[in-house]
Amino acid sequence: MQPKHIKLCLLVIIATLIIFYFSSYPSQITLLLSADTNFQKLDPLVDRKWSIELTHFTNFPECSDKKITYYVKSQYWMNYERRQRARTTWGKDKSVVFLCFSKEDSTVNSTKQASPPDANFQDILLSDSYPESADFLSVKIALGVYHASHCNSHAAFTDDDVHFFVDRFEQMVFENWEFNSTVAVRGYFHHEEPPVRDRKSPWAKYLQTLEEYPYNKFPTYAHGAGYIASVLAVKEIVKTVPYTRVLRHVDDVYFGLLSRDANIPQQSDHNFTTALEHVKGDDTYPCGLYNLHGFHLIDEFVKIREEQCENDEKRFKVKDWKVMQDPNVDHLRRPPG
Repeated sequence: MQPKHIKLCLLVIIATLIIFYFSSYPSQITLLLSADTNFQKLDPLVDRKWSIELTHFTNFPECSDKKITYYVKSQYWMNYERRQRARTTWGKDKSVVFLCFSKEDSTVNSTKQASPPDANFQDILLSDSYPESADFLSVKIALGVYHASHCNSHAAFTDDDVHFFVDRFEQMVFENWEFNSTVAVRGYFHHEEPPVRDRKSPWAKYLQTLEEYPYNKFPTYAHGAGYIASVLAVKEIVKTVPYTRVLRHVDDVYFGLLSRDANIPQQSDHNFTTALEHVKGDDTYPCGLYNLHGFHLIDEFVKIREEQCENDEKRFKVKDWKVMQDPNVDHLRRPPG
């Protein structure tokens, strides 16, 4: 074989190995995010570091001395009532941080009103570096992880339309985790789930193009209505934030990428809601339920649970869930077909 042919073969082999490496580890291909860069303009195949330090915070809550902090994604301009409901019900006397954005940007689907009544509340992690858009939900998770890494608490992540049964949830955490030694993420996990590709799908708002996520399966990830990372897991996860692919809208999948890249053990627990119990059609919930998505009438829900779970049953059924639902939560509509 001629020397030039040998060189050509070597180049082909090297190129093949490089392609295999990046296809095997999708989150090695990352995004550059900065305070003056729009998500829609980013090239999702750029391999650069995201410096969170470029993010400008207009409020950065002080750390709590409580052992669990709840990080709640919330729409800054619109969802004051939901934040207040959390503050006065399950979040009362708890450490709760609301994740919000306030940048004005007409180039994205962003909604702005007058400043909300809680604009000066100190429990809002607020940044004016990003617009309040569903495209940036994963960025909220990243900034929540960043805040949690400065504190000394386990970090639970959820949404402002979720109610937590905090007593049983925290009892579970403290019984199963050692604060100074446990490294874990706990939640209700999805396995080998394919991205939504069909723009006509009932779940089209979660669509990921091939450019955004060019792989056939998502990593194992916990459902976004609620999951928790131990304090030691947070310290490892934050190290992966600058290098892990940021996904549009699907923030729970993004956290799955972060925890996968940080090699955090996963603890499956089916007492977390899937927020899809009604979609599956049986309308049943585990008797040990930790959190509930999209319901207004919590007391009525609890009464149904107590009546049906008093004899060591595993699950209970909610027959009239539509009566108790929050009409503003679109997940509480069964998809057609």
